[in-house]
Amino acid sequence: STLDSLPKQKVGIVALRKATRPAFFHYANPPPQLIIRWLTECINNHVTCEHSVDQAWHPSRLLDIRQDMKSKIHLCISHEEHPDGRYAALSHCWGSKPILRLTTANIGNLRTEIHVSSLPKSFRDAITVVRRLRVRYLWIDSLCILQDSIEDWRSESVTMDDVYRNAICCIAATAASDGSVGLFRDRNLSLVEISRVPSSWTKQPKQLYELMDGHFWELNIDRAPLIGRAWVVQERVLAPRVIHFGENQLLWECGELNAAESYPNGVPSIFTFPGTRKNELYGTKPAAYYAWKRLVYYYSRCALTKPEDKLIAISGVAKFFQQRTGDRYLAGLWERSLPTHLLWFVYAARLIPSVSTPTIPEQQKPTMSPSSLPHQPYRAPSWSWAALEATIIMSFMYHDVQYMITVLETHITALGADPYG
Repeated sequence: STLDSLPKQKVGIVALRKATRPAFFHYANPPPQLIIRWLTECINNHVTCEHSVDQAWHPSRLLDIRQDMKSKIHLCISHEEHPDGRYAALSHCWGSKPILRLTTANIGNLRTEIHVSSLPKSFRDAITVVRRLRVRYLWIDSLCILQDSIEDWRSESVTMDDVYRNAICCIAATAASDGSVGLFRDRNLSLVEISRVPSSWTKQPKQLYELMDGHFWELNIDRAPLIGRAWVVQERVLAPRVIHFGENQLLWECGELNAAESYPNGVPSIFTFPGTRKNELYGTKPAAYYAWKRLVYYYSRCALTKPEDKLIAISGVAKFFQQRTGDRYLAGLWERSLPTHLLWFVYAARLIPSVSTPTIPEQQKPTMSPSSLPHQPYRAPSWSWAALEATIIMSFMYHDVQYMITVLETHITALGADPYG
């Protein structure tokens, strides 16, 4: 009997089983056929995931990781070398440990060669995965954007939506808190297997039940270290497909399928999905606005190394949303829904999702006044949620409303050339 044909029953407990045998992620030789299956199925059959992808577009810089140069790679300047083929992108936590970065001083050397051994483990593992997928190019932010040039960072940051949207996939070091952790890790395969219990109730036919944790997706992804980074929100939303390297298993996320090794044909719909689902942004316009409100809540919980990046780090999603709806962006709000968007309120002053903070602490109760929050350097108008460092709830998240007011005019001046950041 296949997994899909088994009767399913959500119960209020989690199956806990004693570890019986250690096992390893066998990614290096070769990658799991499951990844190939997910990727092939998505590219060939998921219209939602491929319809907005421009396969001819490439970022201004890429890492050329060609198969015949196992120990060396090099930085590719796209307008000079004209890369032929698709690329993958890496989503990772920088952490506090030093890593190789692209600068104006070393760009010449990195164009010649980069020794793979000089890279952090997450980068090396990502190269292994992408090579096994027969993809020649890889985009990593720290090696493809000049880290000592404000001008280059500004020009590159406005293309982030294109970088992730046109990648064949995003490799996510979801469980890694920094580059030294890597994608591949020891794990116990018995924790990936589904626990099944046969019923033996009186006067009831015997059936096989699966013990499920309704928070499976949240525990494996949404509370992982990577997901606490604000920049990752748009990376995850814009990429047509994301391969999560989690603590215990691989997970897959695209516009038409959420899956995992435990549930290779799709995670059951009875599970909770706290974050914004990709397909909501591609759905009807009302669904897209609803998705934006959910996105603001989860984005506002995440951490930014530079607070001034609050609007910049989500500008790619805003640009995509504008193209999807034709609406006008107003520093985190949207003109057509402005009456309700202005009714946001602060839920908690400081809340970064992590395994150690599974729920909102009791003392952090909702408040309608942000006056007690620390003052932040100016980055957005005071009427925008983006002006504050707080968890934000956009009111009327779950209800249709009838406006009793009329917005006569709106005006906003962007600090830079990018109206979304």
